[in-house]
Amino acid sequence: MSTDAIPRVLWIDDDAPRSTVQIPGVELQMAYSCADAIKKLATHTPPDVIVVDISLSLDGWRADPLTEPGIHLMRHLRETLGPRQRIISFSHYLDTYRHALLDDTGVKERFQKRDFTLKSLLAHLRAPGPTSFGSKSLTTENDR
Repeated sequence: MSTDAIPRVLWIDDDAPRSTVQIPGVELQMAYSCADAIKKLATHTPPDVIVVDISLSLDGWRADPLTEPGIHLMRHLRETLGPRQRIISFSHYLDTYRHALLDDTGVKERFQKRDFTLKSLLAHLRAPGPTSFGSKSLTTENDR
């Protein structure tokens, strides 16, 4: 994606606002559960960035009960969309245990909700630097 293109972002979070969220310079689509995200990804071209909350509803996505469904969803997305798909963890909880789980998914960008709102996270990603939308270097991690 060129730095001039408007990035397409899928925000997967059961706490996401139910009303339309407008963020200048970003085409934002929301999903509220794992099942909702899988349906949207099956019917749309994959976005430039997928932002996933660790704790969200399965809503029938899988039959087996899972702890940290967002981690399993990120692993599934990595396996189905490939290593070039940009996936960002955006959650309230990022402790050593969850960092280890995220390491296993290959998701390197991790942000805590206490440090960012979605709007400020996307503004941060639009700014030039190692975590910008056009960047190839994915190194930002918080609370590690």
